[in-house]
Amino acid sequence: MFVLLFLADFILSLVFNIFDIRFVPIFPLTTNLTIFTFLMVYFGINQSAIYFGEESEEYSEPDQAGKYKRSALTDSNIDLINQKITDYLKTKKRYLDPDFNFQMMVDDLDISRQHLSQVINSSQKKNFYKIINEYRIDEVKKMIANPKYNHYSILGMAFECGFNSKTSFNRIFKEETGQTPTEYKKSL
Repeated sequence: MFVLLFLADFILSLVFNIFDIRFVPIFPLTTNLTIFTFLMVYFGINQSAIYFGEESEEYSEPDQAGKYKRSALTDSNIDLINQKITDYLKTKKRYLDPDFNFQMMVDDLDISRQHLSQVINSSQKKNFYKIINEYRIDEVKKMIANPKYNHYSILGMAFECGFNSKTSFNRIFKEETGQTPTEYKKSL
């Protein structure tokens, strides 16, 4: 309907300009846009799914079991890969690099992206960044507790452990420990 109004407005404007007629069109463009905006706001406000979190079935997330039901990985393979991930993170400590990402882990472990993602998501019930941040927070906690690093600020320790933002470090530290980094240091 609005397309027709816009076309009518355009044609009227064209005719008025060609014949040099000074007449106010019935549906000026600004009126069309105003009506269109009010209708979009009205219908947008009436979308209860936006405010109340209702999900239609076609857009809901599948559960983890359903998501990986066609996977070729057996439970023993999942356990082996899970152990490989844990050993890799504990020994290599690549997470200390602020640029460390999922693809680097895939390349280092020589495991397909899909299988690595499946193992992390289904067996550990976390995503890649959650696991990496947990290891980083553990490193920061070790540094805070070690007198050898007393000359470092807490933020300096965070940067040494792979964080590259004060805000994200403080937020993640509080999520993991329930305390701010300063509170944690004082509690030791």
